[in-house]
Formats: sequence, structure tokens, C-alpha cells
Amino acid sequence: MCGRYAVTPSAEELAEELQAAWDRPNPTGPVYNACPGSWMPVMTSNSYSWKLIAKRWGLIPPWEANEVPGFINARVESIHEKAAFKSYLKRQPCLIPASGYYEWLTQGKSKIPFYLHRPGETLLMAGIWNNITLANGSEIESFAIITRPADKNIDFIHHRMPLIYSLDKADSWLNGSMDREDYIGRSIHRLEYYQVGPEVGKPDNNFPSLIEPSDNPMGYQVDLF
Repeated sequence: MCGRYAVTPSAEELAEELQAAWDRPNPTGPVYNACPGSWMPVMTSNSYSWKLIAKRWGLIPPWEANEVPGFINARVESIHEKAAFKSYLKRQPCLIPASGYYEWLTQGKSKIPFYLHRPGETLLMAGIWNNITLANGSEIESFAIITRPADKNIDFIHHRMPLIYSLDKADSWLNGSMDREDYIGRSIHRLEYYQVGPEVGKPDNNFPSLIEPSDNPMGYQVDLF
């Protein structure tokens, strides 16, 4: 799964790197501990350009009338069959920028956090989004991150990882021209990783040192969520 991630560039730096324009002002700054329910940058496409817009993490299915937590992840293996996801894959794909994401290694009763990334590169996590009208009349745009089986070099940490693309594959994903048989094959496969401190386990923590390597590697328990 993917339940926490970081986006460290400023809004301007992100737009420049991704060659995308903000559709409306970005409500966030650099985020070091994005949690479900956060409003985060999402990249979409129209017929002639890429755009960035903030949406809420946790895709609310169309049959819900209220603002519920929603689906934070969708499995690539079953996304074409799930009623909550399949209609959005073709019509409303998106890419979620991330500097890296967090995953927890379980050892007995301990949960040890790791940060997975590609140095100097923004990851583009595949996703889907929707826009629904709630019972109170308000509209909300929300998204889910698509996951796949983890690569061999990181599956000791967790058996799932986000489906991640490089910028040169962005158009193929966003315009729906990528064949489903190629989803995993054309994705980024090798990530670097290191252990980070337990502070990332607290959703309210949001500071740069969360993504720094741990001074006390291995051997402590994290009170996650």
C-alpha cells in the first residue's frame, strides 16, 4: 500500500519540473508527511497541456452522499473490475507527484519506517480521481493512488508499492493510450531506500527532518496512526 508520502518542492519548482501549470492556487507548501485526507497536488491533462490542481487524498465512490475517508489505494490487478474505480481509469487518470513515500517494515511487534525515493527526481504515482456532489450540495474532488506488487529489492519492507512513472511516460498514462498489459512494465522499477525516524508515524508531524536517515537504525517500535 501507500499510506504516507512527501512532496518537498515548492509549488513553483514543481510546476517548472513537471512542465505543468497550476489550475488554481496551490493551498499547500512542501509537505513531508502527506496523510489520507490531505489536499495534495495532482497532475491531469487536457488536449494540449498538463495542469496541477489540489485534490483530496481518499477517493469517494459515487454512491456515497457524505465526505467519507474513501479509498486511498487501488490495486492495478483489479482496477478494471472494481465498480468504484473502473470508470475513472479511462476518463479521469491522474499522476500524483511525490519526492518519496514511506513504508513500514514489520518485525515482530515493531514497525520500522523507511523512506523510498529516487534521488533528485520527483516520482509520478499513477492514480485516478473523481468529482462528486455530496448530500449537502458541495462538490469534492478526490483521488486514489494505484499500487502494484513490490519489486524484489524492496519487497522485504512491504509487498506492495505505488505504480510509478517517469515524466516521459506521463502523456501515455494521462491520455489513456497505455495498454493495460504495459502498466507495470513501463513503470519505474528500482527505488532507493533508507530507514527514517519514528516521528513520521504521527500524522501531525510535518517537518524536513522526517525524510532524513535515522540516527538510530532498526530496533524500535512505531505507534503508527
